[in-house]
Formats: sequence, structure tokens, C-alpha cells
Amino acid sequence: MVCSTGALHKEGDKTAFDVDKCTGCGLCQLACPFGVVWTDKIAHKCDLCSSREVPTCVVTCPANALSLDFDLANRRARNRAAMLIAQGRRE
Repeated sequence: MVCSTGALHKEGDKTAFDVDKCTGCGLCQLACPFGVVWTDKIAHKCDLCSSREVPTCVVTCPANALSLDFDLANRRARNRAAMLIAQGRRE
């Protein structure tokens, strides 16, 4: 983990966030490969709708682009990045 204060930490196989420990340095935002950490003086993290069995974003995504399968999501992200690099774009 890049978080020096322990605001982001592992709880089992999930990454948890403790807002009281956050200093707002932004390293977590830079390190997150999925863009689920953002900052506006302090960091915020998607908690995957921890009270639900399936996160709302996965259920409601109109393009079915989201998945609970980490390996599938990782493959999709890498494939998209490779395609953009091959086209000379970095979006």
C-alpha cells in the first residue's frame, strides 16, 4: 500500500478506507489502477456498496462494462490500454 498513514488498509481481500487517518497527500489516487480513489483535500474510496451483495454500479451499468470478476476487469483494462497505446493515444 502506498498510504503512509494507514488510511487505506487491507481487511481480508478488500481495501478499506479510514477517513480520520487521511492526510490528503493523493498518493492513493495516483496508485489506484481502477480510479476508485479520488481526492478533494481528503481522499475518498468506493466501498463497493459494502452493504449490498452486488455493487449498484455493476447492476446498473448500461454497457455491462463492470464486473465482480477482478481478473476479467483487469484483462479488459489492459486490453483497452494496449489498444490505445497502439493507436498512439493515452486516454
